[in-house]
Amino acid sequence: MHRTLFRVALVGLIAIAMLLCAGCTTTPSGNATPSGTAATTGTPAETTSTATVVPTLLAEPNATATVDVNGTPAVEPTEAPGLMNTTWEWTAIETMDGMNQTVVTDSFLHTIVFKPDGSYGIKNDCNVGGGNYTLVGSSLNLTAPITTLAWCGDESHDQLYLASLLNATAYSITPAGKLALSLGESGNQMVFKANATKSTPVINASFVNKTWYWTGMTQTMPSKEVAVSNPNRYTVVFAENGTYAVKADCNTGTGNFTLEKTVLKISKPNLTKAYCGDSSSDRDFLDGLSRVKAFQTDSTGRLILTMENPNNRMVFKP
Repeated sequence: MHRTLFRVALVGLIAIAMLLCAGCTTTPSGNATPSGTAATTGTPAETTSTATVVPTLLAEPNATATVDVNGTPAVEPTEAPGLMNTTWEWTAIETMDGMNQTVVTDSFLHTIVFKPDGSYGIKNDCNVGGGNYTLVGSSLNLTAPITTLAWCGDESHDQLYLASLLNATAYSITPAGKLALSLGESGNQMVFKANATKSTPVINASFVNKTWYWTGMTQTMPSKEVAVSNPNRYTVVFAENGTYAVKADCNTGTGNFTLEKTVLKISKPNLTKAYCGDSSSDRDFLDGLSRVKAFQTDSTGRLILTMENPNNRMVFKP
């Protein structure tokens, strides 16, 4: 009887134990997340340490990234020239996408220099002169220059050069260091290269880029003055690049000059050789220029060129 009761009790205990074990589950630790299942409560599990990082390419320190119109990296010149105080040589007229329209083989014959004071000087084949310009941002406008009027030959690009300059509306310096002048709405541009020698002087003087009309000769000891009846026939224009243009009655030409403080030296010009008549003063005019040693301006704005003999002077009015 007792054994029977014991067996019944033992069986009951085993049954209870089995029931308890059947209700047991394996509970993960509070911070664990089952494999393949994102945690939905608490702090996300180290998302920054498991995220995929996309590397960023950084430019080298102090490097300037430049791209052309197609998005292709372009090489910056070591020393890019600036718009001003650079002698720019005309090389071509191109479309905006770089297709040549006009190619200029002798680029040194057509140059321009922009000065910080708002003036510019040009060499246009056998003629030289200068004018003024306005600059607002990259917008550019040039006034018509005052130049000599020599005929440079049928093959010259002088007329095209001058007409194109006056149609310029904007400028840019290309990554290759060239100057591009946009030509209105034509879709074309003038292209210039910087003078390779970088030795072109920039002469800043009160008489530069002005047309001077020869009015006569003066002598101080004894005092004497010889007037020129038609000053419009005898003119000289000095450019800031050390060249000058001259009109001597019926002839025109160009030459060079140097300036050290007030010491002025004028070379003999390359000149046309027409005969201007027995009454012409062209020989006296040209001979006087070649003998100039110094300059000054007087209170009336006249230019006085002193010759080898300081008593003899050429007088010009602006």
